[in-house]
Amino acid sequence: MSSFGTFNTGHDVAFEIVDPATGVPLSIPIKTGWDKKQRTEQVKSRPLNGPPIFEEDPDGWEGSCDIDRSNSVVDDWIATREAGFYSGQTIRQATILETIQEVNGGFTQWRYIGCAFKLSDAGKAERGKTVVLKLDWSASTRIKVQ
Repeated sequence: MSSFGTFNTGHDVAFEIVDPATGVPLSIPIKTGWDKKQRTEQVKSRPLNGPPIFEEDPDGWEGSCDIDRSNSVVDDWIATREAGFYSGQTIRQATILETIQEVNGGFTQWRYIGCAFKLSDAGKAERGKTVVLKLDWSASTRIKVQ
């Protein structure tokens, strides 16, 4: 990762999905996209004597990962989790570690905890084009590591 200029670009961000069964990051060589959003639940009060009052209560995080398929790691991982579910095993939640190289040269790391995953797109195979997988995720919380 390298950073330049006065703002971050996608080149400044890396992420790893840590398998809860092994504690080891999945070996995903070609990650092409990363999206994250805070989820909130709106709380609203409508006083009789004034304008409405709003709050946004934290309700986890969600996002997606775009991956150019270059091996079977993601397919195998999802298949193992699915097979475990149907054989009565408890499917443990994973974690994601995001690393951002800041424009000042420093690093910021975030850990997304309690992640559930869905392979929302297993890819379309077309001649002359990459097969892009889309892995959607939801996390209970995000904590700053550094």
